[in-house]
Amino acid sequence: MEPWKSILDLVRDRKVLIAGFGREGRSTYRLLRERLPEQVLHVGDRNGSHEALDGLRGDPKAVLHTGDAYLRDLESYDLVIKAPGIPPSELGPAAVGHKITSQTDLFLRVCPGTVVGITGTKGKSTCASLTFALLKAHHTDVHLLGNIGRPALDDLDRLTPDSLVVYELSSHQLADVHNSPQISVLLNIYSEHLDYYENMEAYVRAKTNIARFAGPRDVLIYNDSFEELRHAAQESAARGIFYSLECLDCSLADSLGSARGDSSGENLAEPLPRILCREDTLYLREGEGVESVISVEDIPLAGRFNLNNVMPAIIAARLLRVPVPVIREALKRFTPLEHRLEFVGKFKDIEFFDDSISTIPECAMAALEHFSGRVGSLILGGHDRKNDYRALAKALLKHRPDALILFPGTGDAMLRAFEAARGTLNAGIETFRARNMEEAVTLAYAHTPRGKVCLLSPASPSFGLFKDFADRGDQFKMWVRRLGEAFDSK
Repeated sequence: MEPWKSILDLVRDRKVLIAGFGREGRSTYRLLRERLPEQVLHVGDRNGSHEALDGLRGDPKAVLHTGDAYLRDLESYDLVIKAPGIPPSELGPAAVGHKITSQTDLFLRVCPGTVVGITGTKGKSTCASLTFALLKAHHTDVHLLGNIGRPALDDLDRLTPDSLVVYELSSHQLADVHNSPQISVLLNIYSEHLDYYENMEAYVRAKTNIARFAGPRDVLIYNDSFEELRHAAQESAARGIFYSLECLDCSLADSLGSARGDSSGENLAEPLPRILCREDTLYLREGEGVESVISVEDIPLAGRFNLNNVMPAIIAARLLRVPVPVIREALKRFTPLEHRLEFVGKFKDIEFFDDSISTIPECAMAALEHFSGRVGSLILGGHDRKNDYRALAKALLKHRPDALILFPGTGDAMLRAFEAARGTLNAGIETFRARNMEEAVTLAYAHTPRGKVCLLSPASPSFGLFKDFADRGDQFKMWVRRLGEAFDSK
């Protein structure tokens, strides 16, 4: 009850608005209502027909605010617990200087255990799942929460000072925090969610909030390939441990510099570990000792770019005293997540891969690089977030898939960027348009040369034609198998 006491002291006898009634909002309401049955709780959600709101209408201590005015009079509240899906722009000038918090901020403030917070534009779920697997292989009290799992406050009663929490954090969850995890991981930063944030600077600030409030006993693990992340490390009081694919083949002595800061964490291993890949093997350096961890070919994740997710997971595990042999075996046993260069099957001598998690151009570019000229058809396009597709166009010219299959939305913008990059060159790439996944897969079967790969890597969000990236990937897999079995039965 002790962690909850701090939250209840903040909420009790104050005018509180739970803004947004999605997964986190419902969790916040339920948990507060269980502990403060007589307190009036205000709940706001734009969608007045939200089914979850029906249960609130029988609560005499709940005050509902719906429709476009659901955030009206914010200045009248003592505390606003905001859902991550509400853009800062919707809060308006009334929220400036006002106390805005969130489940994430409350959890980081009171969690009694050690938190490994993981964020980045891409790779969060893979890195978080992998970190969880490595820790679980050695420790018993390990939890996976946040953007990938349960709302964080749902598990607060189960946590003790010995608990280890892996917390996947989106930029939306980080935008309102004023507390940092003991171990922060910054994977990468690319242009995304600019329909949510005012500009790229605001997006970067939200992401780097993860380490902004860290103390000298905390650690920041960051990808040194990104200037914004190097700057975040310099600005943070946390001790920094960098890693980078760009120095994979550097010497151990040159690449593994000392961490910033001298104070040691109470619950973190010393000396701080550094990691490097040389001659296709990952190594750890701790103090003067260097130890082989695992051969790259033994890691069950497709694409060399995934080392950017593996390396910080290993560092976090070593910080929390997981022995290297345990890390090695847990890495070998790890089951990759769905929709991430997932092999679907081989039909008509075509290999089909689901990379539906690809919502930005950089993901499709990495997938093209991984298959190194083997892509016979590439399915692209989706919801428009005003991304720049010039680099993707150059990657298409370099890797030259035989056919492009384009969804509405960004498909035409990608094609224009490709045609501008091509100029007078004859790239020899056929282009087709599809209105749904059945059409896209049918075109793929018709235009992918035998012996090559059909790759779904849309480089765009899924909204519009699909509920989310998982629905998009599931539909792809369904139609690949359904049409493939129909071909085989003929």
